[in-house]
Amino acid sequence: MFEEIAVYCETFNNLIPVAFILGFYVSLVVSRFWEQLHVLPWPHRLAVFTSSLVQGKGKRGRLLRRTIVRYANLSYVLTMRQICLPVKKRFPDLDVITESGTHTVAAS
Repeated sequence: MFEEIAVYCETFNNLIPVAFILGFYVSLVVSRFWEQLHVLPWPHRLAVFTSSLVQGKGKRGRLLRRTIVRYANLSYVLTMRQICLPVKKRFPDLDVITESGTHTVAAS
Protein backbone atom coordinates (compact mmCIF):
# COMPACT_ATOMS: atom_id res chain seq x y z
CA MET A 1 0.00 0.00 0.00
CA PHE A 2 2.80 2.43 0.92
CA GLU A 3 4.67 1.66 -2.31
CA GLU A 4 1.55 2.37 -4.36
CA ILE A 5 1.11 5.75 -2.63
CA ALA A 6 4.80 6.55 -3.18
CA VAL A 7 4.56 5.69 -6.88
CA TYR A 8 1.36 7.76 -7.20
CA CYS A 9 3.01 10.78 -5.57
CA GLU A 10 6.10 10.38 -7.76
CA THR A 11 4.05 10.47 -10.94
CA PHE A 12 2.50 13.83 -10.02
CA ASN A 13 5.65 15.27 -8.43
CA ASN A 14 6.83 17.04 -11.58
CA LEU A 15 3.45 18.53 -12.54
CA ILE A 16 3.22 21.08 -9.71
CA PRO A 17 6.49 22.04 -8.03
CA VAL A 18 6.41 21.95 -4.24
CA ALA A 19 8.36 25.23 -4.01
CA PHE A 20 5.62 26.93 -6.02
CA ILE A 21 2.89 25.75 -3.64
CA LEU A 22 5.04 26.56 -0.61
CA GLY A 23 5.54 30.10 -1.91
CA PHE A 24 1.78 30.65 -1.99
CA TYR A 25 1.45 29.27 1.54
CA VAL A 26 4.20 31.49 2.95
CA SER A 27 2.74 34.51 1.17
CA LEU A 28 -0.66 33.78 2.69
CA VAL A 29 0.73 33.41 6.22
CA VAL A 30 2.80 36.60 6.02
CA SER A 31 -0.07 38.63 4.56
CA ARG A 32 -2.44 37.45 7.31
CA PHE A 33 0.10 38.39 10.00
CA TRP A 34 0.68 41.79 8.38
CA GLU A 35 -3.06 42.50 8.23
CA GLN A 36 -3.48 41.56 11.89
CA LEU A 37 -0.58 43.79 12.84
CA HIS A 38 -2.15 46.74 11.05
CA VAL A 39 -5.52 46.21 12.73
CA LEU A 40 -4.00 46.62 16.21
CA PRO A 41 -4.42 50.13 17.59
CA TRP A 42 -1.14 51.86 18.42
CA PRO A 43 -0.91 53.45 21.88
CA HIS A 44 0.73 56.67 20.69
CA ARG A 45 -2.30 57.60 18.57
CA LEU A 46 -4.55 57.17 21.60
CA ALA A 47 -2.10 59.27 23.63
CA VAL A 48 -2.35 62.13 21.13
CA PHE A 49 -6.16 61.97 21.14
CA THR A 50 -6.22 61.78 24.94
CA SER A 51 -3.93 64.77 25.34
CA SER A 52 -6.17 66.86 23.12
CA LEU A 53 -9.56 65.67 24.39
CA VAL A 54 -9.08 65.33 28.16
CA GLN A 55 -9.14 68.85 29.50
CA GLY A 56 -7.44 70.16 32.60
CA LYS A 57 -4.03 71.58 33.33
CA GLY A 58 -4.06 70.58 36.97
CA LYS A 59 -3.04 67.44 38.77
CA ARG A 60 -6.37 65.67 38.18
CA GLY A 61 -6.30 66.15 34.39
CA ARG A 62 -2.68 65.05 34.13
CA LEU A 63 -3.36 61.98 36.27
CA LEU A 64 -6.41 61.07 34.19
CA ARG A 65 -4.48 61.35 30.91
CA ARG A 66 -1.59 59.34 32.34
CA THR A 67 -3.95 56.62 33.61
CA ILE A 68 -5.68 56.27 30.25
CA VAL A 69 -2.36 55.97 28.39
CA ARG A 70 -0.98 53.49 30.94
CA TYR A 71 -4.01 51.25 30.47
CA ALA A 72 -3.58 51.51 26.70
CA ASN A 73 0.08 50.52 27.04
CA LEU A 74 -0.84 47.62 29.29
CA SER A 75 -3.43 46.33 26.84
CA TYR A 76 -0.92 46.66 24.01
CA VAL A 77 1.72 44.69 25.94
CA LEU A 78 -0.79 41.97 26.80
CA THR A 79 -1.85 41.73 23.16
CA MET A 80 1.69 41.70 21.77
CA ARG A 81 2.69 38.98 24.25
CA GLN A 82 0.36 36.66 22.36
CA ILE A 83 1.80 37.28 18.89
CA CYS A 84 5.39 38.52 19.29
CA LEU A 85 8.14 36.30 20.68
CA PRO A 86 10.52 39.11 21.84
CA VAL A 87 7.71 40.69 23.86
CA LYS A 88 6.83 37.29 25.31
CA LYS A 89 10.48 36.84 26.35
CA ARG A 90 10.58 40.34 27.90
CA PHE A 91 7.26 39.86 29.75
CA PRO A 92 6.88 36.10 30.36
CA ASP A 93 4.24 36.47 33.09
CA LEU A 94 2.17 39.08 34.90
CA ASP A 95 4.67 39.40 37.74
CA VAL A 96 7.30 40.77 35.35
CA ILE A 97 4.75 43.21 33.94
CA THR A 98 3.98 44.36 37.49
CA GLU A 99 7.67 44.76 38.33
CA SER A 100 8.24 46.82 35.17
CA GLY A 101 5.58 49.30 36.29
CA THR A 102 3.56 48.98 33.11
CA HIS A 103 0.22 48.74 34.89
CA THR A 104 0.74 50.82 37.98
CA VAL A 105 -0.53 54.36 38.20
CA ALA A 106 1.97 56.77 39.69
CA ALA A 107 0.42 59.65 41.60
CA SER A 108 3.03 62.26 40.67
